[in-house]
Amino acid sequence: MQETIKEFERNLADVVATFVENIQALTAKCRELESQHHERLMEICVRLLDQVARSELNDELTEELQEVNRFQSR
Repeated sequence: MQETIKEFERNLADVVATFVENIQALTAKCRELESQHHERLMEICVRLLDQVARSELNDELTEELQEVNRFQSR
């Protein structure tokens, strides 16, 4: 019986270690994807702000966004 309990403990420790390693890898991947998303979002925002600053985008903006743009221009 003792040997069975020891084997179970070893197996459980292996399963937990594998689980922790997988979670760490997934967390790293999520952080990488978050950074890529943030970088792309910043590029889009900078491009849109440039277009707004050059008044190239006003026709495509909703009325609410045009109002914000007018407010910021004051």
